[in-house]
Amino acid sequence: MLKISDKKFFCGILADALVQTYLTCADKNLRELWINAFAQAAATILEGDTAFFHWDPHEKLLLVWSVETNEIHRYSSRDCQYPAFNQSVSELCHHYSAMSLLAENYYELQRKPGENVQIDFADAVFFDSELTTEQKVDLLSSCVSEGRDDVKPRIEALQKHIAPDRSRANPDGEPITRNQIQ
Repeated sequence: MLKISDKKFFCGILADALVQTYLTCADKNLRELWINAFAQAAATILEGDTAFFHWDPHEKLLLVWSVETNEIHRYSSRDCQYPAFNQSVSELCHHYSAMSLLAENYYELQRKPGENVQIDFADAVFFDSELTTEQKVDLLSSCVSEGRDDVKPRIEALQKHIAPDRSRANPDGEPITRNQIQ
């Protein structure tokens, strides 16, 4: 979960990003694109639902879980997994790149010198691409039993990706045939 505890500090980072964009980007259209991207990114971070976002400080990546596809997309300030970026004429997703840059600057500047970065267990589980959806639900459920109600939306979203598979199987685990549906 992307958590911004010091909104005033975050807004200072946003202001710096906007000033740097204005001062260094000579192309007016590109400058406006980046300024809008930073504004949209800041609005998402400060006011949006960030339950499915995570900043990985070790890899310097913004991880975003797609509710529609049950996939984890990775974004940095220079690279993204947005579907349009992977087309033959790739175009960087400025919104996610700006969000990644803002998160990176916020967390890097918030960290005290010599302080080790710790990743929340629930975030590590949720964004682990090697775990199955069922394993994630089981591990996150253990967090809820320990009082972590903040992970319930993640569990509910993941369960939506499990339910269709289970509804298409007999109690013995075998797939339902076309004759059994009628």
